[in-house]
Amino acid sequence: MCIVFSALLIVFAFDTAEAGKKRRAKAVGSSNFFLQLFSSSTPRYKKRRLKRQKVRYKKRYNRRKLKKRRVRRKVRTVPAPVWAKSVPDGPVQMIVSLPEQRVRVYKNGEMVTSSPVSTGKKGYSTPAGVFSILQRKKRHYSNLYDSAPMPYMQRLTWSGIALHGSGHVPRYPASHGCVRLPHKFARDLFRFSRRGAHVVVTDHNAAPVDIEHANLFQPMALEDPANEPEGVAKLIPASASVALRGSQGEASSAILVAAMKQAEIETRDTPPVKKVKRSSAPLRILIAPRTGPERIKDIQKMLVRLGFDPGPIDGVAGRATRAAIKEFEEYARMPVTGMTTEQLVTALYREAGIGEVPTGRIYVRQSFREIFDAPVSIADEDMPIGTHLFTAKHFVKDAKQVNWMAVTLKAASDSHGELLGGEETATKEDAPVADPAPALAALSRVQIPDDIRQRISRLLTPGTSLVISDQGMSRETGPGTDFVVLTK
Repeated sequence: MCIVFSALLIVFAFDTAEAGKKRRAKAVGSSNFFLQLFSSSTPRYKKRRLKRQKVRYKKRYNRRKLKKRRVRRKVRTVPAPVWAKSVPDGPVQMIVSLPEQRVRVYKNGEMVTSSPVSTGKKGYSTPAGVFSILQRKKRHYSNLYDSAPMPYMQRLTWSGIALHGSGHVPRYPASHGCVRLPHKFARDLFRFSRRGAHVVVTDHNAAPVDIEHANLFQPMALEDPANEPEGVAKLIPASASVALRGSQGEASSAILVAAMKQAEIETRDTPPVKKVKRSSAPLRILIAPRTGPERIKDIQKMLVRLGFDPGPIDGVAGRATRAAIKEFEEYARMPVTGMTTEQLVTALYREAGIGEVPTGRIYVRQSFREIFDAPVSIADEDMPIGTHLFTAKHFVKDAKQVNWMAVTLKAASDSHGELLGGEETATKEDAPVADPAPALAALSRVQIPDDIRQRISRLLTPGTSLVISDQGMSRETGPGTDFVVLTK
């Protein structure tokens, strides 16, 4: 009896197992991929086939879903901010006041809007100076501080300083060096500004002011000098001019008429004067006193001009440069030291027959690339000149006159208190300073050669900026940047 009962139990268990297998097989035949993939009774070859089938179904589903989205999607147009609808044409400029914790946005010298900001806290202070927007990204994450979100990022330096939106703008220094903006204002400013626009960070409340001075550049017609006629003498061929000189003033009118006819024949196929296309990108100009590396470059250039070999002209007094200096000192009967002194520079310029040693240098860039640099003279080079930004306002294509505006970041005096008319530094209640006197004094001390002035005037475009500073360009200046000038 027990044996029969045990046999019945075994048969029942076997039937139950078979029923479970049939149910699992039915589930495997359905479209539930997860049950099939993780079921222990599904063979491996079938799992591989199901995986491939799942990928195909998923791709097909995504394509259908994307197609439906494209059909249903509506064009979302974000309306322009109210303050950006009725603004004049001209360069955009942003001035960030560190004591006031506020940014003011100007276009062509007129303020269009302002907003509270939050700059770098203690230990991460935001540097004061002249910057340009180098990069713009709508969505950006910090690569220094735990991938913190930085929406509507506008980069000022490649070392990590930028304008960006934030949900925490407490109106006091709280960031790690960046300039935090309210999220909505950051979005509107991102749509309003452009790459290359100036951002000025000041230790006092500054504002642009209209300015006029003879040293400010004015536009000139951009013509190719090679094709530009230089009077009637250029129209007379060389043979005719020789004949006229040989007659010693006794040439008859027939000879002159014949010469003019010959000139007409020779110049018949000469192409007309062509106008060179002017780039629309604004120029970036910096005038600064001659620094140590620039003085070494001048020494190297003068040595090459006099026939010595100082090695590469890189502003570094290496072994080859010192050897060339010693050779020149022996030639000029000077004490042989191999040192880069002012007496050496004066002797080199005197030997080359150039004249006075330049006390400053002018640098020109466009579209984040170097164009040229040249020596200039700065009067009273031992006296501080301050830091001043001059910007050309908007002008039409064939204009003969350009209006300029100026912002003084730091006056010739060492303290901002003297600039503001007191012994204390600026406070939040101080009104923006718009005094052209320090900028005019700085312009009056600069003497630019006429050929350099004409070259820049031919390339002048709206928004061109000129920075005069005794600080020179900072280390942040490099390939892919405009001039970055810090005031401290």
